[in-house]
Amino acid sequence: MQKAVLLWGGVLALGLSAAAWAGPTAQGAPFHVSSCTTCIQQVPAVAGSASGAFLTVWKGASPVDSNGVSGRMFSGTGTPMGSDFLANKDLVQDQYDPAVARDGQGSFIVVWSEVVNGNSEIKGRRYGPTGAALGAPFKINQDQAGTPTIPADFNPAVAALKDGFIVTWMSILPAGNGFPGTTPQVLARKLGPTGAPVGNQVKINTGLVNGDRPDVCVDTSGKPVVVWTSVDGFPLFEANHKGVSLRQLTPAGALVGTAETVVAAPKAGSVHPAVSCGNGSTFVVVWHSDQSPAVDQTDILGQRFSRLGRPVGTPFRINTTVANQDRNPSIAHDAKGNFVVVWQAYLGSAKVSILGRRFNASAAALSPELEVFAGADNAMVPGNPDVAMIGTTGNFVVVWQDGAQSISGRRFTP
Repeated sequence: MQKAVLLWGGVLALGLSAAAWAGPTAQGAPFHVSSCTTCIQQVPAVAGSASGAFLTVWKGASPVDSNGVSGRMFSGTGTPMGSDFLANKDLVQDQYDPAVARDGQGSFIVVWSEVVNGNSEIKGRRYGPTGAALGAPFKINQDQAGTPTIPADFNPAVAALKDGFIVTWMSILPAGNGFPGTTPQVLARKLGPTGAPVGNQVKINTGLVNGDRPDVCVDTSGKPVVVWTSVDGFPLFEANHKGVSLRQLTPAGALVGTAETVVAAPKAGSVHPAVSCGNGSTFVVVWHSDQSPAVDQTDILGQRFSRLGRPVGTPFRINTTVANQDRNPSIAHDAKGNFVVVWQAYLGSAKVSILGRRFNASAAALSPELEVFAGADNAMVPGNPDVAMIGTTGNFVVVWQDGAQSISGRRFTP
């Protein structure tokens, strides 16, 4: 069993101890998200509002659908505002990959992938500030005429624009009918405030893509920023190497520039990138990697970017505990430009926890590592954490998957 080692060099250099840092404070113990204690819940996502309310969504089983997308609203005090609801209306097809975002009016949009005609499409549905559905589910992706096979669209992500939403996802043309198939592509499409499409979907990537879920945020000027996992190729009978790429879009959802920007060259075994936009149209990308400045099997790394999409400084390491692996980061900014990163930490051969850390806009740490959820040896493995700001003073909520079939959450003040 590898022993965790704390790297306090940066703190000691300032003559400070961890106790001198003002860290986030938990508002109570972790809570169970779903109102169904016997249902399977996996892969949670969360979005918060200025009122402090938040909506959590997940995939799994419910009393009325064996494989759908469910959600539940919570008030600013963390009190449930009702029981679980089912986002999808089709109970025959399966639904996966939920994501959620909140607009400036406090309404939410939930997106997911849904099996249709043997492949999958991207669907969405809007909800009011209290979690009441605003209309029926709607289709987001376009099926291009003349394709040799039916496209498979999956792994959506969504962010709010000033006049609607931007949705990005993965798409492939599967092999069939003598057609060899295509490699994954990153697509995006703008939606209006009611969810109606605005223009056509666009292809974002110019290099090779792995197919994992992309991520997206919208900067203060209204420009979306999309990040995804890039690869160096698809060699037969051996693993490829993965990196991180990004591309900015215009507020209308059109491409900026002629090529993607490489955040991290494809050299790692896996990356799981996430992005969050801060003040002044700046943004931060985080990912896990075994490449420098990582010092362990996988560390959580970050890179700041200017409003022009140019790197600010060099990549920095976010975790301070050297564990076996730190993986699957999520990031969110508050109104002052500070940001919180949460991730899954393998702290030994049989212990996994959810950790976090808070930074200011210059990526200077404002806290030591935060223990969101303390895992126990040989217990159910927590994973897939997601974080969202709630309210206007830097409060935030973290949700995560407990083992194979439960979702928990916890609220924090800065």
